[in-house]
Amino acid sequence: MKAFHVVLALFLLGAPVAGAADVPVNYTVDDRVLRAAAAGTILTFELFTDAACTSLVHTQMVAIENVTIISRLKRFKPVAAATPPKTTELQQTLTGVTPALPLYLKVTGTGVTAVGGACQAQLPTPSVPGQGLVRNRGIVTTGVSCCGTCSCAGGAIACCPGAKKVIGGGYSTDSSDSALAATQNQPYFDSCWYASWPGFVGGAYNWTTWAICADVD
Repeated sequence: MKAFHVVLALFLLGAPVAGAADVPVNYTVDDRVLRAAAAGTILTFELFTDAACTSLVHTQMVAIENVTIISRLKRFKPVAAATPPKTTELQQTLTGVTPALPLYLKVTGTGVTAVGGACQAQLPTPSVPGQGLVRNRGIVTTGVSCCGTCSCAGGAIACCPGAKKVIGGGYSTDSSDSALAATQNQPYFDSCWYASWPGFVGGAYNWTTWAICADVD
């Protein structure tokens, strides 16, 4: 029996198109080393889809004075523990990113010494869908299939075409296996919907993620 978990059912637009999104990121660095970065220093923000930071998906260069937020962190030191390095967090919104999961960030440039590893995981940032006047609604879908002799894990992202924004979404599967209940079923930034299931699930089944898209003024 096919299980549906969809917020709304609207007119089908067609095949999924990955839309670009504005992606907020953060990166922790050594505060004392960062002081060597004078105004005009260019920092390179690179997004990857693997924890080794080898599969590059986006690059953006930002002058240090234009980084959105540079904040010093006060880190807790337990009794008898080693003193942690003085740490600063860089926060920046990268533009024109093709949504993907997972995402890892590496920042390079004069004065940048990473604290917590050079390749730092980024958490998905759900948006608040449906803000403003909604026009020209439709549905975009994307899916994955698992064969009968293997086990599959993961999920799927459905992204709105062009400048359309996501105003809702959900997922469906043709399997009644309770292991395929979504652990994440939420907007992904302002133009996509992401749904995933936990662990590896065997058998033959299909999984579809739905994004309800519209022009939002």
